[in-house]
Amino acid sequence: MWSLQDVGKAYNELKQGEPAIQRLFSLTRFEPEEIVNPDAVDLDCVAGDVNYSNVSFRYGKNGPLVLKNMDLHIKSGEIVALCGPSGGGKTTLVKLLLRLYDPLQGSILIDGLDIRGIRIESLRRNIGLVSQDTTLFSGTVAENIGYRDRMTGIDMERVKLSARTASAEGFIEALPLSYETNVGPRGSIFSGGQKQRIAIARALYQDPSILILDEATSALDSKSELLVRQALQRLMQNRTVLVIAHRLETVLMAERVFLLEDGYLREVPRSSLLNGQNGAPASTTLTI
Repeated sequence: MWSLQDVGKAYNELKQGEPAIQRLFSLTRFEPEEIVNPDAVDLDCVAGDVNYSNVSFRYGKNGPLVLKNMDLHIKSGEIVALCGPSGGGKTTLVKLLLRLYDPLQGSILIDGLDIRGIRIESLRRNIGLVSQDTTLFSGTVAENIGYRDRMTGIDMERVKLSARTASAEGFIEALPLSYETNVGPRGSIFSGGQKQRIAIARALYQDPSILILDEATSALDSKSELLVRQALQRLMQNRTVLVIAHRLETVLMAERVFLLEDGYLREVPRSSLLNGQNGAPASTTLTI
């Protein structure tokens, strides 16, 4: 009877996993859209000037326009904040800069060069991303921070310097094997705030000219948020930064603030935010 029960359990687990197996095989058959430009060039000595020119975009052939004739110029070394309601197109704007999608019309330029004329590897090597949902891999702490050099050899001195700058050195060195500790599936040994500081250390290691912060502090408690914000301020120095945020404290880290709503972009005076105008509370979530 015990053997028959084991067979029954195994069959039940097999049937439960069958849909996942089917999805896995469908992914292996997926043919990505060809976006390789044989004349593409590498980015060298990037100043970080970013220019969205008359950009429109929709998901799918018949979907509604998410971005409509949008213009945005971010000067080299400038910090710009982007806010607005959920579904307004903020993250879409970031995806276009990373060339996860191409615009329906218009162009995106870095240092005057259309990103469609830049090799994707070179483009993404010069753009750092710290998002709300931090992705950690089931490897060591050092491998997660030095991910950029995983194939060529990780520079441990650079890993430690990045962790120190990101305020992550303390909890990393308290681990059983320090930087050689395995972080577990999706970084399960870390709290949310610790994961964010690992992500910031990874961005510091990458040393990008352009930095994107996509809701990087929105899911943290007040103590963790303070530590992460301090680390972010160090990360933002001498870079072109695009901040996507709802928290007023994070938005005010920027020099200019824009509202993206219904696909249209308009600049919001920082003075109106400081005075709590346009529906923005003095020190909590921004609701312009």
